[in-house]
Amino acid sequence: MSICGIIAEYNPFHQGHVYQLQYAKQHFDTIVIITSMYYSQRGLPSLLLPEDKARLSLNYGADRVFDTLQYKKVLKVA
Repeated sequence: MSICGIIAEYNPFHQGHVYQLQYAKQHFDTIVIITSMYYSQRGLPSLLLPEDKARLSLNYGADRVFDTLQYKKVLKVA
């Protein structure tokens, strides 16, 4: 089983992201996305809500989507 992990902002979500997810889906069994929430990694307000980023990711091939806060919690548990 091969897993692809992608750390993304999706600010905004565009055709390049769609291509990336489709390409990853062809080459990996599972795609996991870790995305920023209300602010980008540079501290700018995000154009999309976290729920919209997750929905778009799942619609275009991602199997699991985590926001950065959930990811930090997972790291602390592990």
